Amino acid sequence: SVGTHKIAGYVKVINPNTGKAERYHFKDEYVVVPKGGATISADKMNVLYAGIKNPVTAAGGSDASKLTVSFPGCQVQGSGASRNVIPPTSMIGRTVEATVTTSEGSAKMTFRVKKVPDPYAQIGANIFGGKKSKAELAANPMLIAKMSEDFAFDLKWTVQSYSVDVIEKGIITTINCSGSAFSQQLRDKINGASAGTVFMFSNIKISQPELGTRTMPRDITVRIK
Repeated sequence: SVGTHKIAGYVKVINPNTGKAERYHFKDEYVVVPKGGATISADKMNVLYAGIKNPVTAAGGSDASKLTVSFPGCQVQGSGASRNVIPPTSMIGRTVEATVTTSEGSAKMTFRVKKVPDPYAQIGANIFGGKKSKAELAANPMLIAKMSEDFAFDLKWTVQSYSVDVIEKGIITTINCSGSAFSQQLRDKINGASAGTVFMFSNIKISQPELGTRTMPRDITVRIK
């Protein structure tokens, strides 16, 4: 029926690491308008992420070029049905009521503005911490920052720098690395490490063209087995 309606539920998936089912809950709203009326929807979800381009599709009427789209406080790019909406970081935690207007009517929809979540860091292809052999660590000589697979946008992050505290027989040596690749000093430490040596990767700084520079909130700790 015409009007605003609510929907809620959950997606159940099996965690490949634990074999247990995990539930991810969601809730949303959708709008049904009369035939010929105006509609607006986010191409990803009813969330706008601050600082990046959020693709939005507006529809209504026979001439898309005459659509008027309003997202108060946000930058809106494009024309016709397809737009990119960029909320400023000052709107994080707030909502914005979008309006699309045509000669045949108008529609409103409320979007939540969120901060782009931090990516997670890993060493090489598949090291997230724990006990590893020297060969495994040496074969993955770089840090990588990646968004979670359930994040709707394809954002590429670059590792700018990081520090590594090497703890061996009670002695701590700090090695600073520039860029994502292990420095030669760190490579030498790994090759000469004895069992039980700890490598703690911290102060990981990453950057993304639209979002600037961030420091990763979590460290990676590897113990040589």
